[in-house]
Order: sequence, then C-alpha cells, then structure tokens
Amino acid sequence: MRIAAPPLPDILPCDQPERAGSRAGNRKWHTHRNARIAALRRAAVSERRTDAVLGFVRPQAQEFNSYFCSTVDVAHAHGRRGARWADDDAAIEAMKRKVPATMTECFELIERKLLKGPWVMGEQYTICDPYLFTIATWLERDRVDTTKLPRVIEYRERMLARPAVQKAVAAEGTQIP
Repeated sequence: MRIAAPPLPDILPCDQPERAGSRAGNRKWHTHRNARIAALRRAAVSERRTDAVLGFVRPQAQEFNSYFCSTVDVAHAHGRRGARWADDDAAIEAMKRKVPATMTECFELIERKLLKGPWVMGEQYTICDPYLFTIATWLERDRVDTTKLPRVIEYRERMLARPAVQKAVAAEGTQIP
C-alpha cells in the first residue's frame, strides 16, 4: 500500500514576520537559503522520481532531515545568530568560537554514517539532497577542515554537476566553494 505524500511546500516567506518568527530579522539570508532548497525541490519533482523525491515519507529520510534542522542548522546558526540563544556578549562569542568544532562533529557523523551512497539515501536522489547540499556549502565559512570530509566534498561536487542545481545557484548569484 502506498501512502500519498502531501505536496511540497514553497519557501517560507520570510517577509511575513508572523509566520517567520525569529527569522524575520534576517530576511535576505533565509530567503536565499529557502529559495535554493525550494528550487532544488521543484527541480527534483519535475524529474518525476516521485518515490525518491518524496522520500520524506520514509523514516530514514525523516531522521536525516530532523538531524539537519535540529542539530546541524543550529550548530551553524550559533556563529551568526547567537543572540537567539543568549543576551550575554561573552556567551555569544563563545558560541561563535565553538562553531568549527560543532560543525566538524556534525559533518563527521554525516561522512561516517548518514551519507549512504552517491546521494544521501543511497542510489536515488531524494528530498534530503538539497538540504545536505545547501548546508555543505557553508563548511568553509564555518572554518571546517574539509580534508576530513572527502565523501561530503565529492557529494557537493556531484550536486554542482546537476543542471537544476547549477540553475538554482546561478539564480541565487552566490559562489560555491
């Protein structure tokens, strides 16, 4: 029996503070990140690989995406948005100093256990792939030693070779390491 998956949502409109919550103060950055993920999702859907693209109905994909949004994204955010968690300047600076270590720990786990094959879930491109790609482009900015992450870096290159990814990155106008 197949479970019908809900439609993929568009990006979270960060210009609507009542929906964006604490993200409202950082509209440009979140709009770029969300736009990239949304564009990659739409491109994946257009490939008509429904079972793989809507892989979030599978527990492993839910686990991966939950780890990303609850741990990896937060570890990164401590470096740029520490005021979300602390008012003390010394605490905010301590969080910033910790980012390279926490992001390295997160991506070492991804390297060893979570990246299952050429794509996050193995042989098939899934909804998890745009999320990993987006955050993997932040590694150098977070001062992570990428030489310890050869599979993640190969994955990032594989993603950059996809026409839909090239189109999304070009529309965004950013440089990818």
